[in-house]
Amino acid sequence: MPFSAVVQEKARKPLRVIDVNASDFADEWPEKPSDKVPVGLRLISESEMLTARAVANKRATETSGTLADQIAAFNDALMAWAVAVGTCQPEDVTAPWMAAAADNIPLALTSRGMRRIYDEIERLHTDASPLHHEASDAELDQLAARLVSRLWTRNLSEAAQKRSRRYLGFVIAEMGDDFVDVDEAAK
Repeated sequence: MPFSAVVQEKARKPLRVIDVNASDFADEWPEKPSDKVPVGLRLISESEMLTARAVANKRATETSGTLADQIAAFNDALMAWAVAVGTCQPEDVTAPWMAAAADNIPLALTSRGMRRIYDEIERLHTDASPLHHEASDAELDQLAARLVSRLWTRNLSEAAQKRSRRYLGFVIAEMGDDFVDVDEAAK
Protein backbone atom coordinates (compact mmCIF):
# COMPACT_ATOMS: atom_id res chain seq x y z
CA MET A 1 0.00 0.00 0.00
CA PRO A 2 1.47 3.41 -0.95
CA PHE A 3 2.29 5.81 1.87
CA SER A 4 -0.28 8.35 0.62
CA ALA A 5 -3.01 5.73 1.02
CA VAL A 6 -1.91 5.06 4.60
CA VAL A 7 -1.98 8.80 5.36
CA GLN A 8 -5.44 9.18 3.81
CA GLU A 9 -6.69 6.15 5.69
CA LYS A 10 -5.62 7.72 9.00
CA ALA A 11 -7.13 11.15 8.28
CA ARG A 12 -9.93 11.96 10.70
CA LYS A 13 -12.59 14.52 9.98
CA PRO A 14 -12.94 17.38 12.47
CA LEU A 15 -15.90 17.45 14.84
CA ARG A 16 -17.22 20.59 13.18
CA VAL A 17 -16.61 22.56 9.99
CA ILE A 18 -17.54 26.22 9.73
CA ASP A 19 -17.40 28.75 6.92
CA VAL A 20 -15.08 31.70 7.49
CA ASN A 21 -16.29 34.69 5.50
CA ALA A 22 -14.00 36.70 3.27
CA SER A 23 -14.84 39.72 5.45
CA ASP A 24 -13.24 37.89 8.41
CA PHE A 25 -9.86 38.25 6.70
CA ALA A 26 -7.76 41.41 6.92
CA ASP A 27 -7.71 43.43 3.72
CA GLU A 28 -3.90 43.50 3.75
CA TRP A 29 -3.61 39.70 3.94
CA PRO A 30 -2.13 38.69 0.55
CA GLU A 31 -4.07 35.42 0.44
CA LYS A 32 -7.44 36.96 1.34
CA PRO A 33 -10.13 34.81 -0.30
CA SER A 34 -12.89 36.29 -2.41
CA ASP A 35 -15.52 33.97 -0.93
CA LYS A 36 -16.12 32.00 2.25
CA VAL A 37 -13.63 29.28 3.21
CA PRO A 38 -14.45 26.03 5.03
CA VAL A 39 -12.40 25.52 8.20
CA GLY A 40 -12.34 22.51 10.47
CA LEU A 41 -12.50 22.92 14.24
CA ARG A 42 -10.76 20.61 16.66
CA LEU A 43 -10.62 20.20 20.41
CA ILE A 44 -7.63 21.91 22.00
CA SER A 45 -5.58 19.75 24.35
CA GLU A 46 -4.60 20.82 27.85
CA SER A 47 -0.96 20.84 26.76
CA GLU A 48 -1.78 23.23 23.92
CA MET A 49 -3.66 25.50 26.33
CA LEU A 50 -0.69 25.55 28.73
CA THR A 51 1.49 26.64 25.82
CA ALA A 52 -1.09 29.25 24.84
CA ARG A 53 -1.14 30.66 28.37
CA ALA A 54 2.67 30.80 28.46
CA VAL A 55 2.78 32.63 25.12
CA ALA A 56 0.01 35.00 26.25
CA ASN A 57 1.74 35.66 29.57
CA LYS A 58 4.98 36.49 27.77
CA ARG A 59 3.12 38.89 25.47
CA ALA A 60 1.43 40.56 28.45
CA THR A 61 4.66 41.02 30.38
CA GLU A 62 6.35 42.50 27.31
CA THR A 63 3.51 44.99 26.86
CA SER A 64 4.12 48.44 28.26
CA GLY A 65 1.29 50.59 29.45
CA THR A 66 -1.48 50.08 31.95
CA LEU A 67 -2.68 46.87 33.52
CA ALA A 68 -5.66 47.04 31.15
CA ASP A 69 -3.22 47.11 28.20
CA GLN A 70 -1.43 44.04 29.55
CA ILE A 71 -4.71 42.20 30.12
CA ALA A 72 -5.83 43.03 26.57
CA ALA A 73 -2.49 41.79 25.20
CA PHE A 74 -2.83 38.55 27.19
CA ASN A 75 -6.40 37.96 25.97
CA ASP A 76 -5.54 38.76 22.34
CA ALA A 77 -2.53 36.42 22.38
CA LEU A 78 -4.50 33.64 24.09
CA MET A 79 -7.34 33.92 21.56
CA ALA A 80 -4.93 33.98 18.59
CA TRP A 81 -3.11 30.88 19.85
CA ALA A 82 -6.39 29.05 20.50
CA VAL A 83 -7.58 29.84 16.97
CA ALA A 84 -4.22 28.72 15.56
CA VAL A 85 -4.31 25.30 17.26
CA GLY A 86 -8.11 24.89 17.27
CA THR A 87 -8.47 25.12 13.50
CA CYS A 88 -7.61 22.49 10.91
CA GLN A 89 -8.28 21.43 7.36
CA PRO A 90 -11.96 20.53 6.78
CA GLU A 91 -11.06 16.95 5.82
CA ASP A 92 -8.26 16.23 8.32
CA VAL A 93 -8.15 17.14 11.99
CA THR A 94 -4.37 16.64 12.05
CA ALA A 95 -3.61 19.09 9.21
CA PRO A 96 -3.33 22.76 10.23
CA TRP A 97 -5.75 25.13 8.56
CA MET A 98 -3.06 27.69 7.82
CA ALA A 99 0.71 27.33 7.44
CA ALA A 100 2.59 28.75 10.45
CA ALA A 101 -0.81 29.37 12.02
CA ALA A 102 0.52 30.77 15.31
CA ASP A 103 2.31 33.52 13.39
CA ASN A 104 -0.17 34.02 10.55
CA ILE A 105 -3.58 33.93 12.26
CA PRO A 106 -3.17 37.39 13.86
CA LEU A 107 -2.05 38.78 10.50
CA ALA A 108 -4.62 37.03 8.34
CA LEU A 109 -7.78 37.64 10.35
CA THR A 110 -9.58 40.73 11.56
CA SER A 111 -10.21 40.91 15.30
CA ARG A 112 -13.89 40.22 14.58
CA GLY A 113 -13.01 37.21 12.45
CA MET A 114 -10.68 35.83 15.11
CA ARG A 115 -13.32 36.36 17.80
CA ARG A 116 -15.95 34.57 15.70
CA ILE A 117 -13.74 31.52 15.18
CA TYR A 118 -12.73 31.54 18.85
CA ASP A 119 -16.40 31.58 19.86
CA GLU A 120 -17.06 28.59 17.58
CA ILE A 121 -14.15 26.69 19.17
CA GLU A 122 -15.52 27.55 22.62
CA ARG A 123 -18.94 26.18 21.59
CA LEU A 124 -17.31 23.01 20.30
CA HIS A 125 -15.62 22.49 23.66
CA THR A 126 -18.89 23.13 25.49
CA ASP A 127 -20.73 20.67 23.22
CA ALA A 128 -18.08 17.98 23.74
CA SER A 129 -17.53 18.53 27.47
CA PRO A 130 -18.83 16.04 30.02
CA LEU A 131 -18.89 18.96 32.46
CA HIS A 132 -21.89 20.47 30.67
CA HIS A 133 -24.75 18.03 30.91
CA GLU A 134 -27.91 18.00 28.86
CA ALA A 135 -30.68 19.76 30.79
CA SER A 136 -33.53 17.59 32.06
CA ASP A 137 -37.18 18.55 31.65
CA ALA A 138 -37.29 19.52 35.35
CA GLU A 139 -34.25 21.79 34.89
CA LEU A 140 -35.85 23.39 31.84
CA ASP A 141 -39.02 24.04 33.85
CA GLN A 142 -36.91 25.60 36.60
CA LEU A 143 -35.03 27.74 34.04
CA ALA A 144 -38.31 28.94 32.52
CA ALA A 145 -39.57 29.97 35.97
CA ARG A 146 -36.33 31.83 36.69
CA LEU A 147 -36.41 33.63 33.36
CA VAL A 148 -40.03 34.68 33.79
CA SER A 149 -39.34 36.01 37.31
CA ARG A 150 -36.42 38.08 35.96
CA LEU A 151 -34.54 37.24 39.16
CA TRP A 152 -32.10 34.86 37.50
CA THR A 153 -29.33 37.45 37.34
CA ARG A 154 -29.36 38.54 40.98
CA ASN A 155 -26.53 36.23 42.14
CA LEU A 156 -24.44 36.41 38.97
CA SER A 157 -21.46 38.64 38.35
CA GLU A 158 -21.68 40.98 35.39
CA ALA A 159 -19.36 38.70 33.40
CA ALA A 160 -21.47 35.64 34.23
CA GLN A 161 -24.64 37.52 33.21
CA LYS A 162 -23.11 38.42 29.84
CA ARG A 163 -21.88 34.87 29.27
CA SER A 164 -25.32 33.47 30.24
CA ARG A 165 -27.09 35.88 27.90
CA ARG A 166 -24.71 34.88 25.10
CA TYR A 167 -25.49 31.20 25.69
CA LEU A 168 -29.22 31.92 25.89
CA GLY A 169 -28.92 33.87 22.63
CA PHE A 170 -27.31 30.78 21.11
CA VAL A 171 -30.19 28.62 22.38
CA ILE A 172 -32.72 31.04 20.87
CA ALA A 173 -30.88 30.92 17.54
CA GLU A 174 -30.80 27.11 17.66
CA MET A 175 -34.58 27.05 18.20
CA GLY A 176 -35.13 29.15 15.11
CA ASP A 177 -38.38 30.93 14.39
CA ASP A 178 -40.58 28.15 15.76
CA PHE A 179 -41.35 29.91 19.03
CA VAL A 180 -44.76 29.22 20.42
CA ASP A 181 -46.70 32.13 21.89
CA VAL A 182 -47.24 30.81 25.42
CA ASP A 183 -50.43 32.83 25.89
CA GLU A 184 -51.87 31.51 22.61
CA ALA A 185 -50.84 27.92 23.40
CA ALA A 186 -52.62 28.12 26.78
CA LYS A 187 -55.98 28.95 25.11
